[in-house]
Amino acid sequence: MSLRATALASRFALSIYALRYLSIESLGTFGLAVGLAGIMPPLLGLGINYHLNRDILAMSQTEAHLAARDRLIVSVSMLALVWLCAALSGAWSLSLLGGYPLLLGLIVSLETLATDMHVMIINRGHAVLANLLLFIRSASWIPPVILLGIAAPALRSLSAIFAAWLLALIVSGVIAALFFMRRIGTPFWKRAPRVCALLKRARANPLIYVNDLGLAGQTYLDRFVVYWLLGSTATGIYTFAFSITNSLYVLVHVSTVQIALPSLARAIDDPDQERWRRVLVSYVRQATSFGLCLAAPMIGVVLYILPMVDIRQLTEQSTLFLSMVCAAVMKPVSDIFNVGLYSRRRDTAVAVLNIAALVLGTLLTMIAISLTRLAGVGISSVIWVLFLGGARSTAAGLWSPARLGPRS
Repeated sequence: MSLRATALASRFALSIYALRYLSIESLGTFGLAVGLAGIMPPLLGLGINYHLNRDILAMSQTEAHLAARDRLIVSVSMLALVWLCAALSGAWSLSLLGGYPLLLGLIVSLETLATDMHVMIINRGHAVLANLLLFIRSASWIPPVILLGIAAPALRSLSAIFAAWLLALIVSGVIAALFFMRRIGTPFWKRAPRVCALLKRARANPLIYVNDLGLAGQTYLDRFVVYWLLGSTATGIYTFAFSITNSLYVLVHVSTVQIALPSLARAIDDPDQERWRRVLVSYVRQATSFGLCLAAPMIGVVLYILPMVDIRQLTEQSTLFLSMVCAAVMKPVSDIFNVGLYSRRRDTAVAVLNIAALVLGTLLTMIAISLTRLAGVGISSVIWVLFLGGARSTAAGLWSPARLGPRS
């Protein structure tokens, strides 16, 4: 939790630094880069991780390392295909890459590989290592970049930011490789890859892949819609608002949503049929109260403290910011309802609702932007999260007076 909080604080500091010493457009370009790094892992993941991360729990050390190797073979092959297609189609010249195609290509590629390995490392009992590697690649490089940029004006650039991010990814990758290389025995090098088995397992349930895309899209797609409809300046303002409100969401999610699943999974099998509802409602109350406690000082800082140091972008877009804060408070509650669905093994409902939410959210954002410009992004996010939370809670059976019965 402390590493996560430090990482979020570093991201916020980087946004302030970019506004003061670079430009709002540069912050927008960075936000698009973060969006690409967030969308590519599920896009190229093919839904493999859903099954593999669960299966790897029961594997021996050798089998787990072989499974991780085979997973990386698929990831590297998909990334090679993307690089080839990008080169042939001229995608490297797209304006959203901001003139940094090679740096961003390497960053997105390494982030994809690191994301694929993250949960597998945790599931093999190395949670401390996994979270340390996550911190190294996501935040450790930010304070040095800020300090060097303040001290040396020549280093105040997106190139320096992207180079530091890439270096941190390389360092975390080397640490992970050194950790596992000493645990790899001879069978690792002699056993043939079982890539076809991984792909066959993924094809058996394509809704899992759709669900992964829906979840990533809900987080990152809005910034690309903003860039497409309103340009780089608006994207920078949105990125700044997102860096603040997403911190609220992540802290509430980590402290409530991530620990809800085991409790709900046990409660669904309890002879007391109402216990599941009571547990779910208790987590909803925790998430709501914690979110409101974080939201109040956050609003005060943005609307009253930041203008004192001449950072007024969100003060001038108060509708956008306040509505995004409301959405950030409500989204963990919606996620708890999603965990409730998952605890009842209603995987189809989980996937259908997530992809429906992505489509609806994108349409709402586009309509709202056409009516109210940038403020529409925040307004649509509130409407979207209300719809998704209501649909998830209904599908989970929270409002049904009937007995829950066994998992379905």
